[in-house]
Amino acid sequence: MAATQNFSITVNQMPAFTNAPPSGSGVFGTAYTPFTYTATGTPAPTFTVTSGALPTGLSLGTGGVISGTPTAAGTFTGTVTATNGIGTAATQNFSIVIAKAAAMVSLGGLTQTFNNTPRFATATTTPSGLAVDYTYDSSSTAPTNAGSYSVVATINDSNYSGTASGTLAIAKATAGIVLNGPVQTYDGSPKPVSATTTPSGLTVSITYDGSATAPTNHGSYVIAASINDANYSGTGSGTLTIRGQSAASWRTQHFSSPEITAGLAADDADADGDGLKNLVEYALGTDPRVRNASPAPILDANGLTLTFTRPKDLPNVSYSAESTDSFGTWTPITLELVNDGPVQTWRARDTLATGNPNRRFIRLVFTAGAN
Repeated sequence: MAATQNFSITVNQMPAFTNAPPSGSGVFGTAYTPFTYTATGTPAPTFTVTSGALPTGLSLGTGGVISGTPTAAGTFTGTVTATNGIGTAATQNFSIVIAKAAAMVSLGGLTQTFNNTPRFATATTTPSGLAVDYTYDSSSTAPTNAGSYSVVATINDSNYSGTASGTLAIAKATAGIVLNGPVQTYDGSPKPVSATTTPSGLTVSITYDGSATAPTNHGSYVIAASINDANYSGTGSGTLTIRGQSAASWRTQHFSSPEITAGLAADDADADGDGLKNLVEYALGTDPRVRNASPAPILDANGLTLTFTRPKDLPNVSYSAESTDSFGTWTPITLELVNDGPVQTWRARDTLATGNPNRRFIRLVFTAGAN
């Protein structure tokens, strides 16, 4: 009868990887799709990271599974080793990319007003509190001047990315205008007004009844002023009045300060003794230091007529005329403009239709107005 004996022989095999390293990428804050290393070998190999590092938040189990949730974005490289104690361990390099998570950016502060300082856009992020970089028309310098600027806001964070774009509109600031010289004295030359601005020094365009040319002649002109500046806007309006010389200016022209103080320039004074008081000299445009004859009436086919000249638009005196045949009662008569100009010619006429035509007198009456 034959003899038998059972036996068992174990053949060990050193490790060898049977799949490629992970090729997929992950996203910060999002669970990583598990990856499993496979390798042959007897006994069954175990897996460890022997150099470099897996992405933060991921781990490699001894069974070869990479899993977890990334807590940092970036590119992570290293080496995984499969060992089973037999022969030389198997190694395989890896490179895993963890992308930044998408974040939202909402722009604000896109409507502002010039104030001579840089005007910055603002932004809020989701999640909140992320740093944001800005460009304005592709420049990192915030603009100061009024205008429209293309704004791009970009999240500057190691784990999040996101952008937003918009337009920053910087409006012109409002400036004030004060018109200077709205009342001027006719002298045959143009009479422009000037303007003071707040802030000071701004360029102002001024028109007079719609014309940019300053007027020369007597009259009233509608003034429209507008600021012409890249960063400010503002308007002003008023009326330019070109009139005759004021009584105060007339006194200063003909009398010294001591004479004015002493009363020599008063309305009822007669500095040259010609019988024409200062108010009359002012009203007729004559020199109070030169003796002048009074206007005298003449008798013609139309009646008794008194003709005189006077400067136009004197602001501080009014004129009227009266006639009488008895010196007891004076009757108003009409003043007629004969010739209009810087120096006007006026006429007072009594047609002698009433009263005693053989005894008639005309006089001019000058009434002082406020200086």
